[in-house]
Amino acid sequence: MPFRVRSMTTLQRWALLLLAAATAWASAPAWAGASKPALAMVGDNWCPYNCDPQAPHRGYMVDVLDRILAPHYTLSYQLTPWTRAINMVETGDAQLLVATPVVANTKMRFSVALGMDQSCFFVRKGNPWRYTGLADLQGVRLGVIQDYSYDDNGPLDSLIAKYRSQNDPRLETALGENALEGNFRKLAAGRMDVVIENDNVGRYMVQQLKLQDAIEFAHCARHHVASTHVAVSLKSPDARHILLLIHDGLRALRRSGELNRLLKPYGMSDWQSTKSQ
Repeated sequence: MPFRVRSMTTLQRWALLLLAAATAWASAPAWAGASKPALAMVGDNWCPYNCDPQAPHRGYMVDVLDRILAPHYTLSYQLTPWTRAINMVETGDAQLLVATPVVANTKMRFSVALGMDQSCFFVRKGNPWRYTGLADLQGVRLGVIQDYSYDDNGPLDSLIAKYRSQNDPRLETALGENALEGNFRKLAAGRMDVVIENDNVGRYMVQQLKLQDAIEFAHCARHHVASTHVAVSLKSPDARHILLLIHDGLRALRRSGELNRLLKPYGMSDWQSTKSQ
């Protein structure tokens, strides 16, 4: 005989409604029910991940975050030198650091992967130098960017730290919002021999600067392929909620096909499918 549920009394219905409301309120962020709070995103110019805020395409990560978070927050986005961007998020002056590796940090928490990161090398057109291992860097002038990690404290980062501690003239360190552009222009002018940069970022920048006839690709560091993320400031009371929104929102964009549409203007494909190839 099937089990039959008894009809609820009006008092029982009200009790269930109050319980559901209390559960929903407990899981909601502190600002729920109020006007949308401001959420500041910062990073340096690392196109196609994040680009000029005034450009027609502001970077695919900015586009993805806007699609996910704009219904819940009033978003702003600005470029600032990388070291300053990190400090702004650590101190709570901004809430999101765009396009960062996962690093040991007690002042930020990191989202699910929003892209892949592999360090590669670029030389002047016609230079036969190619990267096959760390020893290849011994006799070249190497261009890097201040406070960047190129292989998560691996052999590349160790060599760069050694050069820096010894004030080695083989190391050229760039600062500022246009650090990579400066490195590539110096490379094209023969003022350095090799520039190390993320594969996607380096290729994109060469195209944007119209330096295809002056700069060419010279292989990647195969020992380290990492993911890139968004870091959320722990100064934000909504940090956990923001991370959950990104996690669930990314799954929804991928499932609907919207993620590929957002990536297409940048010549990119879903990093999850690329990783599995």
